[in-house]
Amino acid sequence: MTKKLDLLIIISIAILISVAAIVAFNLEFGLVKVGQHLTRLIILLVFSYFLYQEKQWARWVFVVVSLLAGLAGILATLSLIGLDEPNLGWAMFAIGAMSLFYLISSIYLGFVRKWK
Repeated sequence: MTKKLDLLIIISIAILISVAAIVAFNLEFGLVKVGQHLTRLIILLVFSYFLYQEKQWARWVFVVVSLLAGLAGILATLSLIGLDEPNLGWAMFAIGAMSLFYLISSIYLGFVRKWK
């Protein structure tokens, strides 16, 4: 695949994850923290634009933030093990899947895909 297609796939999945997280949070807790969620989405969209334009600084910011988000998500998933709450299995699956995506995309963009 080409580099632009790789970037487009990663950016699209990251945006879908962010929108899905906002929708899920608002369905569960109502319209609280809407400003925080929209700010996070706007920052993601801005970084995604610069990442698609192949800016090196955006690449490394995306790699570092994705790596930290992936590691934090894995730790959050592990902390949920053993709790007896309804719908916890879905939360663990969602957080775990998002975390794995962020870890894989950060490793791919940072260390596998060659940039010039």
